[in-house]
Amino acid sequence: LTRPDREDDRVRQMEAVNAHTGPVMLAHPPLADAEAEYAEITKQAPDFAVTAEDGIGHESWSISDPDRIERLRRAFDKVSALYIADGHHRCAAASRVAARRRAANPSHNGDEPYNDFLAVVFPSTELRILGYNRVVLDLGGLNNAEFLARLAEIYQVAPSPAAVSPARPHEAGMYLDGRWYRINPNQEPPSGASLVSRLDITVLAQRILEPILGIGDPRSDSRIEFVGGGRGLEALERRVDSGAA
Repeated sequence: LTRPDREDDRVRQMEAVNAHTGPVMLAHPPLADAEAEYAEITKQAPDFAVTAEDGIGHESWSISDPDRIERLRRAFDKVSALYIADGHHRCAAASRVAARRRAANPSHNGDEPYNDFLAVVFPSTELRILGYNRVVLDLGGLNNAEFLARLAEIYQVAPSPAAVSPARPHEAGMYLDGRWYRINPNQEPPSGASLVSRLDITVLAQRILEPILGIGDPRSDSRIEFVGGGRGLEALERRVDSGAA
């Protein structure tokens, strides 16, 4: 469920430079055996260390001991699934580029570089997942009061003196007309509902975006945009205060 415009951009970029320029970020459940190996490896001085212009330090260690490599390989054999934490568009675009090149290569054998893409893998315990916020460019013909009235029919809407970061599942923060609100659905999703239908993004789409704002497909509707959590809630305030959203 990627955004087609961003996916298309990635495809064009890969084709133009004939390379993958950034890895897909993958996560997996913790692996005790691998963690023990990492702890031993990182007791040594790193092979590479640099502090970038943004002040963030990066260190890396290379692993050449065949026995250690085999132990890590066995540890990762226990991983039944990898989860994309960041890079859905890169992954989808890589798949499209590979399909094109397979179709254009009569000698395709599966060993070509286009069959693979770059990835970096982290245990879930070492990741901090940031919000991925939605901004809507208009209220679908409603004024602020009408929108709040419609929302109050299905959500508990409480004004907040400070910016709101959700504290529990299905809760959301909303910034409208210079004011923050904490909103919670009056009804939780049915306990027997599928996992996907219980996700916050699904609840938001099915209860607010589509029925109240008329945004049927967030992937392609030009009236909705996305702001990464790394920019902070202030970025949302600026978009709204400027009148752009």
